Amino acid sequence: VYPKSHILHFSVLAALVLFEGLANAYFFSKGSDLGLLGGWLQAITVSFTNVIAAFFLIGFIGLRHMSNRHKPLISGAAAAGVAVAIAALIALNLTASHFRDLLELNAATLALGGAETTGEVLTPVTEARQNPFGIQTLEALLLFILGTTFAAIAAYKGRTFDDAIPGYGAVTRRLEAASRDLEKTLESGWKDAKKLSQGELEQLVAAKDLHEQICIDLAGPGQHG
Repeated sequence: VYPKSHILHFSVLAALVLFEGLANAYFFSKGSDLGLLGGWLQAITVSFTNVIAAFFLIGFIGLRHMSNRHKPLISGAAAAGVAVAIAALIALNLTASHFRDLLELNAATLALGGAETTGEVLTPVTEARQNPFGIQTLEALLLFILGTTFAAIAAYKGRTFDDAIPGYGAVTRRLEAASRDLEKTLESGWKDAKKLSQGELEQLVAAKDLHEQICIDLAGPGQHG
């Protein structure tokens, strides 16, 4: 089971990166010398990492390999990998949120004439590690919610990009291509059936039976009687 076209998937990914980058540009613009442009450059980097990592590491690789119950070792390793990737993306979004908090606090400190805490804006990773859920501003909280939500959407798109079990989609596509080629051969063969020898007619009948079996296989369980 796989989508016939991946245009929608790529469009959704591009939209997620672009929208999250634009939305977060405002959040990061305060601490950048380039203002909104600098904030957007920072935001688009975080957004791209967040969305692409969720799509590939969690959805396309992790969740799909977890679906393969015929290989428990691979499935178990995938589950562990998904847990690690989720933790890493949560840490990324928490760090971005703390960075937004520190930008706000730094701006407020400078506005009040102080300078003793301005250096903290350079260490958002340390702040996120020491006090991960100590988010103080509404903008930082919205930034975290937005990032994790978009990561979840990207992971879902990665999971549905191809068949749930890796390899099955590729096999099915090859089978469908073979079915189309065989169908064209059969159409041509029946038109010239009168010119064929007995052996060639037997091969044509065998090809017809094979094509019917392929169609049954592609239809799946419960789709034929």
